[in-house]
Amino acid sequence: VFILIANTCFRRMQKYVPFETGALSTTATIKPGSVTYEQPYAHKQYTTNKGKGIRGKYWDKKMVSAEKGLIIQEVKAYVEKMKGSK
Repeated sequence: VFILIANTCFRRMQKYVPFETGALSTTATIKPGSVTYEQPYAHKQYTTNKGKGIRGKYWDKKMVSAEKGLIIQEVKAYVEKMKGSK
């Protein structure tokens, strides 16, 4: 379930991550319980990017604030689907 949550968060964070060439948003490492953006400049972007629209610094916090309920719904639906397939 933790890898599902991490994958769901990664997918939903894409529209919040600063984007110029796409390198930052496409080089994340996803592990159970975490999403780590691997570019050398990722931390600076995370803490200082002014962004445009919904993109910008602290993108994970923005995403969770806006989409927490949707993440919970997705995870619940997946768990229920897995229970039904047994």
